[in-house]
Amino acid sequence: MIQKKIPIRKCIVCGVRKPKAEFMVIIRAPRNEQNRAIRVLNGNEKKEGRGAYICKNEDCVKKARKTRRLERIFKAKIEDQIYDALEKAVIDRE
Repeated sequence: MIQKKIPIRKCIVCGVRKPKAEFMVIIRAPRNEQNRAIRVLNGNEKKEGRGAYICKNEDCVKKARKTRRLERIFKAKIEDQIYDALEKAVIDRE
């Protein structure tokens, strides 16, 4: 029986490599869309656009907010609502 390849991703904050399903994904819509909104997704969902992966733990989310890591990744201003959504997703998971 052939095993499926499990996609491995890297956290933008701590650099840990894990299977894709163990991360939260932050997506910025592609350039051809008028509203280039930024969304927070679970690791299993798929959307088009530029993605960044972050661990599902409170420490990584707090550090990402403190260092404004998402702003550097997406080269755009990130509202506090996105960081709030990340923290809410982590708290709901626990």
